[in-house]
Order: sequence, then structure tokens, then C-alpha cells
Amino acid sequence: IPAYLYGLPIRKIYGQNDVNDTISVKGREINWLIIYSLAGITARNFRTDFVDSALTSDTLLLLGNVESPKEITIHEALLELRNLIHTRKNIDEKLLEKSREYLYDLKLKVEDNETYQISNMDIYAPMACVNLDINIISWSQSIIASINAGKPIVTIPKLQAISPIDKVAKEISEETLQPSEIEEWIPNWKFD
Repeated sequence: IPAYLYGLPIRKIYGQNDVNDTISVKGREINWLIIYSLAGITARNFRTDFVDSALTSDTLLLLGNVESPKEITIHEALLELRNLIHTRKNIDEKLLEKSREYLYDLKLKVEDNETYQISNMDIYAPMACVNLDINIISWSQSIIASINAGKPIVTIPKLQAISPIDKVAKEISEETLQPSEIEEWIPNWKFD
């Protein structure tokens, strides 16, 4: 995984304002974000072969269901991990090119100890990638911990919202249907 630590200094203050607002950032933190953005290119090479082969394992498929809302089977956790990796690769391929160009142009103008105002929207995609990297690491740690403990279940880690702006993340979560809403909707759905 890329050295997402380079993206964390800005990520810690990012999201305090609206997506159309700006944040104050030191020049050295901009340079760290540029390093992260360069390292992030390697996300396109993330491979999920080991996850894919584990997902077809008869043993994992036979482990059954988990009733706790805080735990899932290893099989389900591997699916979550694979989906996160694919999402991360997709964001990197589709969104980051514009962000990289913006950061490289900015690099020519920044001094390490000076403070600059950066538009939240201009670095939205790299900040989303930092959140995804954190989630990939969190899922991986939880899965490895379960395997090392010989448990067939995985504790769901605390995850970052893919949207790095709190307000936008809240709006996205409010749009997501809850299981009870889906259960009510399915019996009433009609084929055309």
C-alpha cells in the first residue's frame, strides 16, 4: 500500500470546512501530499489474487453466518477488502490525474515553512484515497488477527467514510437504505 502517512497531516485538518471552502496548509505538508500522490500511482497495481483464491475456498464458505452486528465471517471480510481495493484503484485511475496536475503546479510555488490556502475540492480525491488506504489496512489487520487467533469471524474495524468531508459523508450515509427499508420495499416491488 502506498505510504499513506504522507497524506495524513493534511487529512487531519481536511473536512473541517465545506467542500467548497479552503484549508490553511504548510508548504512541507503540500510536498508530503505530492509524495503520497506519486506513491498512490502504485494503487493501480494492487492485486487481489490471494483474496480471490481465498474467496473460493470451500472451508471459508462453510463457516456459516454471524449474528453479531460487530462481526462478520472471514469470507465476508475478504469480500469487503477486495471491494475496497477495487474502489481505491478506480478512484486513482479516474480522479487523481487532475489532482496530481494541480499539486505539481502548486509545488513550483511553495516554500516549506510558508502557509497556503488550498481549495478542499482540489484535493478531495487524494483525501478520499487516504481514507480508503486506512480502511484497506484496517480490514487487513482485522482479518490477519482473526486468522492468527484461529477464529472463523472477523471484528469489523472502525472505518473512515470514503468521502473525506464530514458533511458530504453524512449526506451519503443518509442516502443509504437501511436493511429494514429494503425488507419493506422488496415484497411491494412490481415487475413492469
